[in-house]
Amino acid sequence: MEQHTFGWRQLFGAVRLRDFADMVAGELKMIGTSARLAAEAFPKLPFGPLAFLGAMLLVLLRLVLLLFVAVFFGTSILLISAVRNAVRLVRGQP
Repeated sequence: MEQHTFGWRQLFGAVRLRDFADMVAGELKMIGTSARLAAEAFPKLPFGPLAFLGAMLLVLLRLVLLLFVAVFFGTSILLISAVRNAVRLVRGQP
């Protein structure tokens, strides 16, 4: 039985900027939902303000991590897409 591996050529062919943008948009929606739930918890005493602060710290952490992921992987995906398109132009493919 032959084992199929996922090599560099398959990786470059499988990378899609639209999929990455959809992932970032979905994560932003989840972060927004978390912030809304944190705001709803704020007026509930006695632990509402503490829950709000804790949830907002997690929201901030998720935003910072998403920023790092978007910059690192977004740049990588843009470079891969540019190289792939340049190779297509050189080969004369549409």
